[in-house]
Amino acid sequence: MNRQAARNSAAGVTSYVLQKSETALKSNRDAARPITPSSTPKGTGSALLTSACIPLALMLAVTQISDLANAMVQKLHLPYRYAFTLTTTIRFIPQFMDDMTDIMEAQTARGADFDSGGIIQKVKNMVPLLVPLFISAFRRANDLAQAMEARCYHGGDDRTKMKPLVYEKRDFIAYGILAVYFALGIVFRVKGW
Repeated sequence: MNRQAARNSAAGVTSYVLQKSETALKSNRDAARPITPSSTPKGTGSALLTSACIPLALMLAVTQISDLANAMVQKLHLPYRYAFTLTTTIRFIPQFMDDMTDIMEAQTARGADFDSGGIIQKVKNMVPLLVPLFISAFRRANDLAQAMEARCYHGGDDRTKMKPLVYEKRDFIAYGILAVYFALGIVFRVKGW
């Protein structure tokens, strides 16, 4: 996959995360709840933990997927096969969403209704999407596996690195800020103060 396609897939993941966050915020706006002294810390903790998705979305928007895989292998010492699996999954999310949209539109044209009923009914309405979605996903995975075999691809930890990664002072500062941020979010959420 070329760089432009990798950027588009990362941008697709980012836009999907932001779209879902916006939908959740709109649905929560309608349900008015009173602000009490006991709910404020819990709300603050929830807001801190929820807003942790923003750095993830930004990272996926500006970092190339191959650089992300290299960082996982070189710095986090994750086995290469796991890093490859994760980055391949991230690359396929926008295509998977496009397939789901196409299947939903086709099912809607045939009379399927995905918006009516309660939560249980909506889940039941999604069942007709699963079979074509899984068939599409397995077909794409099979195509990728055949293409990798045809190119004699053998990934591994002993591969040489074109760009060795080196930690700088700002990396450690960013880690510290994130650790404090997550710790505060968890403390506010658990303690409730």
